[in-house]
Amino acid sequence: MNTSTITIQPDGALIEVGIGLSSQDAQAQRQAGKPLPPASLVLALIDTGAEVSAVDSAVLTPFYSLGIQPSRFVFVSAGGTGTSLFPEYPVTLTIGTSPDGKRAGLTLRSQAMLAQDLASLGYQAIIGRDILSRCLLIYDGPSQSVTLAY
Repeated sequence: MNTSTITIQPDGALIEVGIGLSSQDAQAQRQAGKPLPPASLVLALIDTGAEVSAVDSAVLTPFYSLGIQPSRFVFVSAGGTGTSLFPEYPVTLTIGTSPDGKRAGLTLRSQAMLAQDLASLGYQAIIGRDILSRCLLIYDGPSQSVTLAY
């Protein structure tokens, strides 16, 4: 089992993740002879209160330019602000891969993520319970750290 341990910041448990084309969209782009955009490394908030995961719409801009469409639209109720409709995109999400690629992390090749405007919050993605359900999460308040095992 691989693990990532991070220090809890004033804004919460923030971890760097990779966001790229889903395996199906990448295959379609290859078959069409089109180049693949590189995965984006973004800062994500680990949010046990979020049922579903989300990514900032700006991170998906390379996807839009390839003509990739949302797989569906989802109604979400957040923090008593009412219900809003958000597009959902399948992406490849990678957590915990070392920069040199030697330590494998968790790679989800067709993870559904809602497109939302998050950048003003200080992070570009939210890791919700849909992803956390595949991990062991240890929130160590006294040491101000979070360990994610996958």
